[in-house]
Amino acid sequence: MFYRLVRFNLGSEKSDVAKSIFASLIPQIKSQSGCKDVISFGDDASGSYGIAVVWESAEASEATRAIIGPQLSKHLADANASENPFSTELFEIL
Repeated sequence: MFYRLVRFNLGSEKSDVAKSIFASLIPQIKSQSGCKDVISFGDDASGSYGIAVVWESAEASEATRAIIGPQLSKHLADANASENPFSTELFEIL
């Protein structure tokens, strides 16, 4: 099993924007083969938000990253957060 951590910064007090991004992307992530669980999180004061996903395999995670990554980039650009690209890390669950 693998854990994908995606983080981005929208600027403070943007939880409504983050929730809109989550509403768009999380159902798509959940529908992908190999997805076990998805959690969204954030801190409105700092503007840091993210998505954590548990995957059956690294391959399933990478396949979905190719689909969701460009969509997240567009959401961030639309929210004028394009100067704050998202980070993504993949960890094996030990």
